[in-house]
Amino acid sequence: MKFFPLILFLLVFSTCTVTKDFSKAYKLEEPLEFTDFDVNRNFEIDEVYLLDLKDGRELSFKVKDSSGSSLYGYITDPMNKNNNKSERLKLPFLEIPFESIARAKKVSFDRLLTFGIFGGIPIIIGIILLKSSTLFYL
Repeated sequence: MKFFPLILFLLVFSTCTVTKDFSKAYKLEEPLEFTDFDVNRNFEIDEVYLLDLKDGRELSFKVKDSSGSSLYGYITDPMNKNNNKSERLKLPFLEIPFESIARAKKVSFDRLLTFGIFGGIPIIIGIILLKSSTLFYL
């Protein structure tokens, strides 16, 4: 029970992220061919992407470097269902060739949603508590 506030915080915090299709995030025309330099140059360093690979794997991947042919970085979800237990314990630096990427989505924080959860809800609760107090009846 002492971990409940931490679990609640992580649950709420994780809902503040949104994914946006790569073509919409960077205003690119579909269908995307990730081997095309005009497409793959849009991957940003230190950003997280959800990658669907052509072999069926799905990865949450943090880009650390990029070349003309590959992305380099780390899997950011250590509990990824496609990894076995030994892979979850050590997150290797990976190279993902652009030709193996079928689809990509950019992961980002939604500032409005974050404010709504962490700012808006406490403000509404405060207003309700103030209205129900006896201060307004004097």
